[in-house]
Amino acid sequence: NPYVEPPALRWCPTADDITGSLNGLVLAGKTRVESGVLYLYVITNTGHFVKINTTDDTQSDLLTLSTGTPTFNYGASMEFFNGKVWITNDKGISRVDFDGTNETQVGTWTSSFFIQNTYHALAEFQGKLYVSNTTDGTVTNLGEIDGTNLIVNYLRLTPALPTGTYIHDMDLATDFSYLVMSVSE
Repeated sequence: NPYVEPPALRWCPTADDITGSLNGLVLAGKTRVESGVLYLYVITNTGHFVKINTTDDTQSDLLTLSTGTPTFNYGASMEFFNGKVWITNDKGISRVDFDGTNETQVGTWTSSFFIQNTYHALAEFQGKLYVSNTTDGTVTNLGEIDGTNLIVNYLRLTPALPTGTYIHDMDLATDFSYLVMSVSE
């Protein structure tokens, strides 16, 4: 009883592993309710896009991301935006439908546009999706995706963050008025 012993959370003493036999390690995930059922969508380090029913632990391996030959050595980030699932990889960003169809490489995955072999964080803010475009030693900035599902600006911050910095995470302030970034050198 948490009211009798406040620091003791005793009503669920065991963990429940819903990952089962996934092909790879979970790098990112988000929940979504569909027809009253809670599902967990995840991306693994092997590029598998998996839908997990949290009620009965059933899994559907919907897709292995392959367009643009993505790699996941530095992690992944996932957001739901504009009716699609957006997933970052070491080279850039992809979008896919919730059923695993219509995988699309978004933007230009070259070092002139997206910094390669690094983590790219995602956050939705004021109706747009932002993807971190961390340093190659010359630039640290944000890519901006709008309702057209395209990157409309690779260098959204003016001026850019200082040379040699890395964006590790992005989130919204509690009042949703600004984007918070965790940045380090």
